[in-house]
Amino acid sequence: MSGLWCVNAGYGRKELADAAYQQLMTLPYYNSFFQTTNVPAVQLAAKLASLAPVVGGRRFEHVFFSSSGSESNDTNVRMARRYWDLLGQPQRKVIISRHNAYHGSTMAGASLGAITSKFPAWNQAFWEHLDVAISLHHIHKVMILDHRDCGAYKVVLGEDFGKLPEKETQVHAETLMALRKQILAKYPQLAVETYLMALDGSVQQVLPKA
Repeated sequence: MSGLWCVNAGYGRKELADAAYQQLMTLPYYNSFFQTTNVPAVQLAAKLASLAPVVGGRRFEHVFFSSSGSESNDTNVRMARRYWDLLGQPQRKVIISRHNAYHGSTMAGASLGAITSKFPAWNQAFWEHLDVAISLHHIHKVMILDHRDCGAYKVVLGEDFGKLPEKETQVHAETLMALRKQILAKYPQLAVETYLMALDGSVQQVLPKA
């Protein structure tokens, strides 16, 4: 993400540099993805919750951190959709936006999620977001990037191919080509490119068989 307004506190602020140094020496980073967190995140969440306004006798008591405005809005959409799915009202999917408003540059979905029967909500989100990208942004190309040693593949396929690179490449290629075929069947006007990225950042293009 671009981080268009990530220095709103200004440049050259010693107190910010000191705080960053202390945190880097303590714990540079830890995710909150698997029901874990860290002390600064807890403290900031508590502070934000205390500042949240009271609406209808209630105030926000939970905070979900993300890395950018784009990611925040993408997460908001997925959370709202999932919330109404769980309440048995999946038809409530209308998102209201101001005309010409800017809400970021992400597209929810992933290649594996788009074709697995284990997570149907991912499937639907991928195709609906692709519809929006075509109708609203007039995209002409879809680039699909899979990751080697990917945890999602382990969950969906029930097998870890990380130590079998040739087999891993084959499985990813089959999955990527299956998704490419589905996209082209629905949107033949699109160009679809598929790639496989390793943990070291190197990228290998996966081409359809002649």
